[in-house]
Amino acid sequence: MAQQVLASWNEGPARQAVLDCVHRATTPGAAFVEPADRIATFDNDGTLWVEQPMPPQFDFVFRTWQEEVKADPSLASRQPCTALVERDQGFFEGLATQEPEAVGTLLEAFARSWAGTTPEESDARVREWTRTIRDPRFGVP
Repeated sequence: MAQQVLASWNEGPARQAVLDCVHRATTPGAAFVEPADRIATFDNDGTLWVEQPMPPQFDFVFRTWQEEVKADPSLASRQPCTALVERDQGFFEGLATQEPEAVGTLLEAFARSWAGTTPEESDARVREWTRTIRDPRFGVP
């Protein structure tokens, strides 16, 4: 059974820390947590995605907007495309702090980019992205 737990994880301190934490919480003793009181929290609604240098869903969105700017260079003068083109860290910090103006331009861009897109079309775009994109540091999907 132990070999099946976190089977896709590499051996190392992170994997061992998770296993040790679960063992302590599920074995009677000082750190035991009653089953009814156990809560497991996963990032991004149930997945364990990387967040550095950015969450993958932002990579998908930003690549979409970069392609849109190539097709219509006038978009480069509108946020958030301007921030992408100019690599404007201040704009992205405004997103992180939920600055209303920055968030508003983000929502407008989402509405523009996906207006009229069916769920099937959206699904196909995301699947194509996951099939073809590679991490620039490691060259892996």
